[in-house]
Amino acid sequence: EKEGSGCRVLLANDKHDDLARMYRLFGKKSEWLQPIADIVRRHIEHMGGEIINRREARVEGETKETNQDPDFVKELLALHDKYIKVVNEQFAGNALFQKALKEAFVDFVNRDVGKFTNADLMSSF
Repeated sequence: EKEGSGCRVLLANDKHDDLARMYRLFGKKSEWLQPIADIVRRHIEHMGGEIINRREARVEGETKETNQDPDFVKELLALHDKYIKVVNEQFAGNALFQKALKEAFVDFVNRDVGKFTNADLMSSF
């Protein structure tokens, strides 16, 4: 959790090899993985929150909102693809990290922006 280093910085800078090494080192005891999974969840929530904030800014500037926002949905899908790959490859698909990914996405995907829900936007995509 140290600022400027640690898991958060490795995630932000896409240091996949270092993340895998950290997982192997701390994976020797299962209780050591929970704090790392919590950091991963918070990082993904932060990244998703930024996507939601950008959508809010776009919606505020629009006079007529539609249920079409392909850029927003593509950003969400790209974020999910990126971190599902990290969870499966760097964290060996560990259930703690899968749960962290799921909880992070539930947190920000269920935050609706504007007249249409995020579910509406994704289904119309």
